[in-house]
Amino acid sequence: MENLYALLWSKSQNCLHIEPVDNWLSKNRQAYQDEARLCDYHPIVIADKETCHQTADSIRPTLKEREIVKAYF
Repeated sequence: MENLYALLWSKSQNCLHIEPVDNWLSKNRQAYQDEARLCDYHPIVIADKETCHQTADSIRPTLKEREIVKAYF
């Protein structure tokens, strides 16, 4: 899984995060081992780093819209 990255989305933080798939899966395995709750990041895309960045750029306007809506309610 070298050179694969995960684009992760957090609903609670309304943000995106990109990290190597190996790191992300390692954190998940550790959570399993520790019987710990996972964070609220959800995978959106697993691809090469460039594709993850392009996808993140394409969905950032939606995140900005959600922030505006949150500010009013």
